[in-house]
This record gives sequence, structure tokens and C-alpha cells, in this order.
Amino acid sequence: MQSSGWRGRRRETWARYPCVLGWIVGLLGLANVAVPALGAELVQLTTGPGNDTEAAWSPDGQRIVFQTDRDGTLDLHILDLATKARTPLAAGLGHAAFPAWSPDGKWVVYSYACFTKTALEGQEDGYNVFLIPATGGPPRRLTQGRYRDYCPAFLADGKTIWFSSDRGVKDKSNAVSLHAVSVDGGEPKVVLRREGSDRAAVQASFSPDGRSFAYGTISGFRDNWRIVLARVDRPADGYVLTEAQGCFYGPRWSPVGTVLACTGFRLGDPGWGVWLFDAQTGRRARLDSGQGQSRSPAWSPDGRRLVLENNRSGTYKLYCLQTPELPEAPPASTSPGDRSQVLHYCFAKRTDTAIADSSPRSNHGHIRGTPIWQEGAIRFGPPGASIAIPNAKGFDFGNGAFAVRAVVKAPEQPQFAMIAMGEYPGNRLGWQLYIADDGRAWFNSRTTELAYRGARSDEPLPTRRSVTLTGIRDAVGNARLYVDGSLQQAAASGALCVYGPPVQVRIGTQYNGTAPLLGWLYDIAVYSRELSAEEARGDSLARFWAEQPSARPKKP
Repeated sequence: MQSSGWRGRRRETWARYPCVLGWIVGLLGLANVAVPALGAELVQLTTGPGNDTEAAWSPDGQRIVFQTDRDGTLDLHILDLATKARTPLAAGLGHAAFPAWSPDGKWVVYSYACFTKTALEGQEDGYNVFLIPATGGPPRRLTQGRYRDYCPAFLADGKTIWFSSDRGVKDKSNAVSLHAVSVDGGEPKVVLRREGSDRAAVQASFSPDGRSFAYGTISGFRDNWRIVLARVDRPADGYVLTEAQGCFYGPRWSPVGTVLACTGFRLGDPGWGVWLFDAQTGRRARLDSGQGQSRSPAWSPDGRRLVLENNRSGTYKLYCLQTPELPEAPPASTSPGDRSQVLHYCFAKRTDTAIADSSPRSNHGHIRGTPIWQEGAIRFGPPGASIAIPNAKGFDFGNGAFAVRAVVKAPEQPQFAMIAMGEYPGNRLGWQLYIADDGRAWFNSRTTELAYRGARSDEPLPTRRSVTLTGIRDAVGNARLYVDGSLQQAAASGALCVYGPPVQVRIGTQYNGTAPLLGWLYDIAVYSRELSAEEARGDSLARFWAEQPSARPKKP
């Protein structure tokens, strides 16, 4: 992601964030779940002066294209794996970076800028996308303008290229969005827009069937880079795969399976390294590649090897390794016999007058009105429809920790919608999990003076798939919110309200029947303890793929 040719321009590029924000994780002392480290022996591929980085394996498995600064600028070279011969592909003045192969192996697409020239001399002061024959020859320019067009990648059709760019940014916010352009050129089109200060969507990588993709995202300077999964035909409905307690970027999808390789760092790691994530199950592991920082992995066509860059020699050189199998241990989850669970409703089966509670507390609910049931979910749209639990047992949390987890599909038209809330004597708005009129989710508790303390989702919720929302008030009075197990940035402290026995717990509306949930509720559970990030995620990844079976990745 970072290259030596950009060191003087770091303040102008999104590439500055991983190093800074990875160490913020350590400074904040965030929780770190144990993750296996898999041994990986590196075999060196390149030697000589300078840094060799951002490699990509050819579709026939015989060549690797990479960027190098050995001659003082960023050039593209091709390495023949059989003969170890290295041939310049795009060299000379300017910076040629982020190469990627076409599916047929005949072309290499890349980003290029020449900062020594002016617009009158033919090249603006910016990065644009170029296409060059893999056998060499004159490049063809695909994009124009004083923009930062980075990280191009071919779609499976070989006719379309996605790239990251600051096109369309109206201010100096450093927002980077995903765009698409035809191999024949023309005006680029927005694929996924990122708005606001220091927000980015970068380095798209596609699943073997071309229906899904992964990309790196960041949502402000205080955030860490994370990996998002999405469908090509619905890019805005992404699923955040990696946790906020780590920093992960540059995903590369295995050409034969469901595993992603990326650059990552978590508290306790010796430095930047290569991580593997299973897009289908969420299983993950770090590759222990020994000395030096390891970055920017790319797969061989058969999915058995990775090429990466490592600086154990003092400069970054390319290395190859055999890819180990991910361990089979599943992520942690809450068990049905969890004694801390004080309520659990599943709406998979319709019922007319009562809803059974599967928690040890037997807080069976009374259905009011006539809600709508559909596809394993309930909707409280008709006036007066809700579920009430008078004098619910186990909701006397005192000033201790508790958590509310709900699987919901947000209403298509954003409006204030209550998912669940607790009413207490003298404290009608004790705690609430709801969707605001801007489409964002909120969880709130109260101070000892009953003042509001809330945590908010970073983005409006998607409306075409379900999400798992988990609100947590911990033992020291912090209010946090997770979306699909991903910790949201906006949190609050001082939420130390003492909760005694409740007047009622209400599902689907406010305590007085207002603010009905016009979206869909699939499942809701409440715990008299704090949940881990994995528990907050629940089965959300499985739900993400189950709701879009045509795009579900398949194992080889």
C-alpha cells in the first residue's frame, strides 16, 4: 500500500493511515482475542537495490508483475518465475504503481503519475489509470484529470476496471470512493461513494465467481482500516469482516476458494504481517513469516502460494510461501444454556397471542395488536402492535453490565423506530435500542441523574439485508454499539444508572406504543453481562451469505 515514492506525499494520500492507526490500538489498550499464528517459510524471489512491492501473480502462474524504486522512480517490472529474469514493463520518468493483470493475462492495468510535468506537457499532477500490454509496448490511458486514481483491478468480464479515487470530492476531506471505467476508456462511474472527512473505500478484490468482492475501508482518522465484504450488484450493503481492535487492509481473494489474504496488525503482533480470513466462516489466522515486516500478499492462480513483500534485508523484497490451511476452530458464540441470558425471542415461527422466551428466566411476552409475520421475522407496523413483558425477571441490572442483541432489517424509509426498551419506576426511558430518523442505530443507557448516554452506528443501516445490533452497558458505565460484531466509533461514558425491577420491557415500540418498528425483527436476546465482540457478531456472517445465496462464496 505504501511505497517509497510516496513518502513526500503522505499527507495527500490515504496510505498514511495504517501505520499511525495500528499503534493507536496499542495506546488505547483495546481487547485482543487470541488468534493462531501459522508458520510460514519465505523463499526470496528478488534481490538488488531499492524496494520491490505490490506484486501480482499472472493468471498462467508463470510471471509476477511488481513495482520497484531501484532506479529512483516507481517502475513496473515482470519477473519470470522459471528463469528469474526481470524485465522492465513501464519504466522511466514518473511513478507507475499498483499493477494488476487482466483475466486473460494479456494486459496489465496500473496507476501512473509524472509530477515533473505540467498539464501543458501532457500529464497532470495526479495519478490516473493506464493499460499496457503484458508483453510490453505503449500504454493506453483510461482516466484523465487531476485526481488520485489508485489500485485498479479487473472484473471477471475483463472489460471493466474498478479503481479507488477522490473524484467527486467537493472539499479537502480526503474521501476516496470506488469507481469503474471501461477498458475502452470513457467517463468513470461511481461504484461506491464515500463522503466525509478521511473516509475511504480502496483496493477491491473479487471472488472467484466475480459476484462478490472485498475492499478496505476507513471511517475517519480515529478509525482503523477494516475489510468489508459486499456483492458486486449491491456494493453499498457491505459486511465488515474484521474487528476494530486491529488494522487490516489490502484484501486479496483466493482465486479458488473463500479465503482472503491481507496486510494486518493487532496488539501483540511483532509488526505488520499477512493475515488470512475465511469470508464464509470468519475463521482467521496470522502467518508467522519470521523477521521483518510482511505486507501486500497476492495469490498464485492455484491458491496454494502467496507472493508478498518483506523488509528483513533492510529494503522490501518479494518472497514466496506455501499457504497453510486455516484451523477449523469456529468463532466463539453464546450457548443456549447461558445463565446470564434473561430474554431470548426468535421469530422464526408465527404465534398469535404470546411469544415464548427460551432464556432461563421464562419472560414470555404478550403480543398486542396484530403485527405482520413474514419469512421468519415480525413487523410492528399496524398501530398498536407490540410485545410487552410486564415485570420482566432478571432486568434488575443494578449498576452492572448488560447487553441487548437484536437481528433486524431496517425500514426502507428512515424514521424513528424502537426495537426494544426497558421502562423502570421513575425512569420510563431506562435503556433503548432503536433506529433514528436518519437510519442510524442507537443504544442508550442513563446516568445516575437519568441523563441520556448513547452510542451510535457509524453509518445508516442497510435496508436490503439484516444486521445484528448489540448494545452494551459495561460495568464502568460505558455505552457501546456493535453492528455485525464491528465496534462503532461513537460511544459514551457515565451510564451508571441503577436499574431495579422494571415496570415493563417493550419490543417493537416505545413504552407507550409510539415509534413502531416498521422494519423486520428476526431475533432478540438480553444478557445480564457484557458480550465479547465475537458474541456481539453472533451468526451475522452466516446470515449475510444466506440472504444472498447467488453470491455466496463456495469452497473448492
